[in-house]
Amino acid sequence: LGHPTMCKGAFQLLSCRTIGGRSFLEADLDLSCASGEYASWALGLAVPSLLLLGLGIPSYYAVRMWRLRGELSLHRNVYGFLFSGYRAACWWYELWNSVRKALFTGMTILLVPAGPSMQAWGALLLLGIFVGVFLRSQPYETPWLNHLELRALVVDIMTLFLGLALFLNSTNTVDARSDILAVLLSVSVVGINVWFMV
Repeated sequence: LGHPTMCKGAFQLLSCRTIGGRSFLEADLDLSCASGEYASWALGLAVPSLLLLGLGIPSYYAVRMWRLRGELSLHRNVYGFLFSGYRAACWWYELWNSVRKALFTGMTILLVPAGPSMQAWGALLLLGIFVGVFLRSQPYETPWLNHLELRALVVDIMTLFLGLALFLNSTNTVDARSDILAVLLSVSVVGINVWFMV
């Protein structure tokens, strides 16, 4: 449960923003990314956290479950939270979800200096990969869960895409900006999310 939070904290220690030609840590703009203190935080805490916790936790469970994959039902008391509800061939899917969340968090945090549009494009790229993995595996035993997960991913993609269009419209020059388009995009974002919840 703490995996995404730990990864987010580690990525925040690496994310820098350029201000006035100088690079500063996004989480603490008093700290220059060219300083030794930043290097200490990045190399002493962020990178080890990503390696030990970000990659280490899913890797440990992946190796453990790979060894037990033929007899996972015997170990339901210990590892059941990782594979219950998935098809036997998709014993790995919950681990993929952990890695997926860490990748998504890292991408959005590390692309903060590039601006919201690049964050959205990066997130759309990752969501496309996530949809591909999902469609290939169809991990859930129950078909309606597969349909629900696919719809959730499509709603995520549409929300990001329409949000990106809304952002680009608002950053246009006054002559190129459209208030009608902004309203249509906003109503569409709310509409597809309400549709999904219903």
